[in-house]
Amino acid sequence: APALAARAKAAVDLVRALHAAAESAETLANEGEERSAQLQETGETAHRDATAAATEAQRARSEAGHLRQRLAEVEQETAEAVRAGWLDDSTPD
Repeated sequence: APALAARAKAAVDLVRALHAAAESAETLANEGEERSAQLQETGETAHRDATAAATEAQRARSEAGHLRQRLAEVEQETAEAVRAGWLDDSTPD
């Protein structure tokens, strides 16, 4: 009978330890899922920000190209106006 009681106590202790381990594992799993969701959200936000920055950079590059083209046109038009005598190319004193 004492051996049977010791076995029963050991079984109860083992079941309690297994329950505690299962609860601990469940807590870790929940924390991991929460962290994963946070990281995914952060990643999605970073991706949106990177896409917006790339779009803005492309827009700025395009605008700079248009401005350079227009500047070249104005320089050419100014040179033609000077050659035609419509503008004086002397520098003011």
